[in-house]
Parts: sequence; C-alpha cells; structure tokens
Amino acid sequence: MRTKLLLSADALDLGLRAATPVVGELQAYLSRFGWLRLPGQERVVAAHETLPNAQPGHFDDATEAAVVDFQRFYRLPVTGRLNPETLALMRRPRCGVPDKPAAFPGGPANFVAASTKWSNLRPGYMLSAGTADLSDASVYGALFNAYRSWCLVAQIAAHRVSSGADIDVRFATGDHGDGATNAFDGVGSILAHGFYPPPNGGDLAGDLHFDDAETWTRDLPPTGTDLDTVALHEAGHTLGLDHSDVASAVMYAFYGGARRTLTDDDIAGIRSVYGTRERNLVTNFDATVEGEGPFAGKGYFFYGSRYLRYDYSDDLPDPGYPKSIAAEWHDLPANFTTGIDAAFSGQNAFAGKLYIFKGDRYVRYDWATDKTDPGYPKSIAAEWHDLPADFTTGIDAAVTGKGPFAGKAYLFKGSQYIRYDWATDKTDPGYPKSIAAMWPGLPAGFTSGIQAAMNGQKGFEGKLYLFKGADYARYDWAADHGDPGYPLPIAFNWL
Repeated sequence: MRTKLLLSADALDLGLRAATPVVGELQAYLSRFGWLRLPGQERVVAAHETLPNAQPGHFDDATEAAVVDFQRFYRLPVTGRLNPETLALMRRPRCGVPDKPAAFPGGPANFVAASTKWSNLRPGYMLSAGTADLSDASVYGALFNAYRSWCLVAQIAAHRVSSGADIDVRFATGDHGDGATNAFDGVGSILAHGFYPPPNGGDLAGDLHFDDAETWTRDLPPTGTDLDTVALHEAGHTLGLDHSDVASAVMYAFYGGARRTLTDDDIAGIRSVYGTRERNLVTNFDATVEGEGPFAGKGYFFYGSRYLRYDYSDDLPDPGYPKSIAAEWHDLPANFTTGIDAAFSGQNAFAGKLYIFKGDRYVRYDWATDKTDPGYPKSIAAEWHDLPADFTTGIDAAVTGKGPFAGKAYLFKGSQYIRYDWATDKTDPGYPKSIAAMWPGLPAGFTSGIQAAMNGQKGFEGKLYLFKGADYARYDWAADHGDPGYPLPIAFNWL
C-alpha cells in the first residue's frame, strides 16, 4: 500500500467537501494507520468496523472525523483540516504499526494492545536477515540495547537466542511476505514495524522488520536512520505496547532523530503490562563469584552486608534482591557477613567449594550443602602455600581460570597478581607479576585496583568479567586477551 503521501502543495488546508486527488492520498494515509475505513479495505486494526467509513476521493464527514481523531491523539490543533502542523507530522518518517485510535483517552490502556503480552516471560530474539549497512554484530548490539532498556524496568526477560526464536528480526524491502498493508515503501516514510506478541499476528506474532531501503547507522549524531532509536521503539511493540501520544516518548510513532532512553511515559506503559523490576543500581562491589553445583548459572555480587544474584540465562538480575549475606549464606562467621575482599570456586580436588577471603583469613563454603564447612575461618598464610607475603592479606579480587587456564587460580592485588595451581596446591613459581604486562588488552584503568572478578556461564562461558568502580571489562580466556570496546557501565549491562 502506498504511504508516501501528502507531499503536494495543494494538500495544505484541505478540508470538508474537497474532492481532489490529494484527498485520496490523505484517506489512504488515515486508512493505513488505523484512523479511517475505506470500502474493500483490508482490516488493519481490531477496531476496524467501528472506524468512520469514507467515500474515496471525497473529504466527507468520515474523513473529517478521522482527521480530528488524529489531531486529538497527537496533540495538534484540532481543526478537522490539514493545517500546517498536521501535514508536517504526516510527512515525517514513522513506524508502520497502526496507531489504534480506539486505545485513547489516557491511562495505561494508551500503551497496551488488548490481551497482548508474552505468557513466556523469556522470549528469545534472533536476526534472520541482516543489512549491508551494518555488521550482524552491530545490529545485535542495537537489539541488545533496545530489549535491555525495556527489560531493566519491567519483569520481562527478552534475550538473544541462536535458534527457535520467538521474535524473528530481519531487514527487508517492499512486499516481504507479511501482507500488502505491511509492504515497505522505500526511503523516508515507513521505517520498520513490530508485531504484537501472541495470540495476535499468527506466525508473525512478536516479529520485528526493518526497511532495508533506509540507510541504517549507529553513529551519533546519526549519518542516516538511527538503528538504536528505531529498534528501541519497535521492541516496545514486540513486547506489547501501542503508540504513545507523548512526543518525547520512545513509543511516539514518528521518527525525529536519535532517542535512545525510555521516558516516564514508556516506563509506565511497559510496567502496566509486566509489572515493575526494581533496579539494583549498585557498583563498587566487594567481591563477585559465579555459582557452582546447584547454583550454577547464577552470578553473585557482594557489597557491604548484602548481595545480589544474577541469572546468566536471562542475562538479568533475579527479582527480590538485594538480600542479607548473614541470612542467606549459612554458618558464615560473623565477620564474614560484611565487607568481604574476594571469592572464587575451587577446581580439581577442590571442586564444589567456594573460598571467601577477608583480611588475612578465609572460609570454605560448600555449594552442595549450601553452608560453611566446619573449622573456619583459617589463616591464608598457613593454608595457601607459597603465597608472597603481600598476598596473605587484603586481596583485591580472585577468580579461577577457565579454558586453557583451567586448573589455575588468580589472585589480584594492586597492580600485581599471582597464579595458584590447584593440582599441586601451591603458588606457581615466579609470581607476583604485573597485571599490565601479562593480561593483554585490558583497559588502562583495569591494570591496577581491580575490585572483583567473575567467570561467565551459559551463553557467556569462556569470558572473565573484571569489575572496578562503576565499570567492567571483559577478558577472553581462549584468546588470552581483553575484548575490545571496554570498559562499559555496570548499571546498564548487568544491573
């Protein structure tokens, strides 16, 4: 369906009783976006039968009523005519999803497609057809940012998958197999569309399509159409949101340049569907560790007397945290329930045990029984053999090696680290060594004073995460090199 409309000068101030070719263009626009019904028109919104029914080519009462509804919804001067403000808005690039006028007036119903939300609160998304404008990795970066923004404020956990996607994402042009009303129209009008979750939309439910005729970019300021902005908007549709009448909102239908942060209006909308996720905006962790045994797949963040739990499958924090270390970590000595220095899990003969360090002492925790082993705390110097004196107290961070470095443990302090061998139960000779010299590719700020370290699991297996202040870096064990693009903020990417 043609939607590049209303570009001729005689469209301005078009009103009741007019009968010119441009009236047909106006009616096609209003019909395409769910404001008007034309004879023989394909149904585009649930409220189709209740829309005003117009005579094609004539600016009749039904057309005027549709223009008035459009103006009211988008907070324009209500004239029933194509005033300059209305015409200017209609000419802007926009989302291809109909506006669903039946959803107003205000309140949460403004945002929510009737009976449309994911019953599976972990929908997976996958890119099935990319664009020549950007690498698949870059597109996935935009999708991650988009879905993460929504998931961090509501109890939904959309995540990337490699097969069996609920949300199929692809770039296409023209009629791309999802109905004539959804055909893309080339550069500059409809940019993308997202389908609502099941049961609406049949096989297309939840899918997200971008018009590949556009020039997609992730640069700021944008050198084309900003993919992050459009992806954030369309992701909202795939999670169950309608268009908003708030011009500053992400869910406003019209594109106006980069807009990558949710507004209060957007947040109220997504929370009205899935409920509220309370953010844990904590940084400067004392220690972190990946879970083992019955707690595999979880990451633990300790700060002060409390801790957070992270789920590697959802790639989101678990609800209900923070919790008390003393209450949840059983039989820890009292002075180990706050301000711990470091923690890591054992390997080889020490597998299944968690080691927690504070000052010059440590305790051993059993993952299987979920309690502290008896007889602790013990002296670090007495039990961890051949440690340099400086590493027998006040350890900054610790982690056990993975991949080609499995069987080793790494303890960091200041600008140095030591390597411990699980098989021999002693420090390897030749340590301590310089972090900067031996851990290539780490950002400069992460070569000293690392506060916490933790291994990834599930889809993040093989990665080491290092935390400092409000940021984190990522290291690849197999490549023995820091991953590019770091550091990144903890608050968006983890919590």
